[in-house]
Amino acid sequence: MFNEIIFVDFENFTKIVDDIKKKDAKIVVLVGLEQANKSFTFAKELLDSVSSVELLKVKGKGKNALDFFIAYYLGVYTSKNKELKFTICSNDTGYEPLIKHLCDNKINIKRLEFKNEPKVKIIPKPQEQPNLFETDKDYKKAFNNVKGLPKINRPKKLNGFREHLKTLFHETIETEKINKIIDEFKKHKYIEVDENGKMKYNDM
Repeated sequence: MFNEIIFVDFENFTKIVDDIKKKDAKIVVLVGLEQANKSFTFAKELLDSVSSVELLKVKGKGKNALDFFIAYYLGVYTSKNKELKFTICSNDTGYEPLIKHLCDNKINIKRLEFKNEPKVKIIPKPQEQPNLFETDKDYKKAFNNVKGLPKINRPKKLNGFREHLKTLFHETIETEKINKIIDEFKKHKYIEVDENGKMKYNDM
């Protein structure tokens, strides 16, 4: 037996929640013309959790069509089972006046909303910046040149390193790009420069 009847508006309450998994409850699922297949799966999942499941397939279409059918069947059930508890599962707040009226007439009834789970925000993985020493011919030329120099012959000071690169390119590229190449050497930790401009070379 059951002591509660739960009406489910399948237009906006398509997920089973713990609040309606009650052994002593009867579930009345109202479905529209285009929802029948989904509703059978919904009802099947409920069978092990409740006393009874009833599917009411209605032919009405349009916005909030199921609301009118629920109101009708609610009247049918409450007129015959006033001692039972009733729940309307719907996000439609338009039921509130009806629920208040029924409560005023000693009917134990409430409305249960379905709260959507918060969407998981997917943060895109930052795209890795291309290694300019692999993609730009000038950066590659500078890298291969410095790597090929015996450590003892590499410039010891930043100014000397900058002049070495200028000589390497015979001033065919702008000073601004020379500075960017130096910044890229620093970024990849190929070189370290202290506050006095003294350089240290790491593995390349």
